[in-house]
Amino acid sequence: MKFITKTVREVEAHEVDFAVAGYFGVPYSVVVALGASNNTQHAVTVEAEELDDWDQGKLEMWQNGGREGHSPQPRVVLSVMARAGVIPAGEYLIDICW
Repeated sequence: MKFITKTVREVEAHEVDFAVAGYFGVPYSVVVALGASNNTQHAVTVEAEELDDWDQGKLEMWQNGGREGHSPQPRVVLSVMARAGVIPAGEYLIDICW
């Protein structure tokens, strides 16, 4: 059997919410962004690259308050944070539990 060993950073949803809101200065909910259910896990690939026009537009709309009750996908906000050197790029597993 052939397999690959990976580093995966496991993080609780409320920690993502706190870090993202602290970095961007805007309330954030990973549960809203993912439409997630309780007791689930969600894998996210975070890349320290520039966003495409679509993701950049959604991010700016959220930052400017244009989409109340909306949070961009965690891949988007965490990639911006990785590009800024705030968090490492890579694989994340977000635990949803309330």
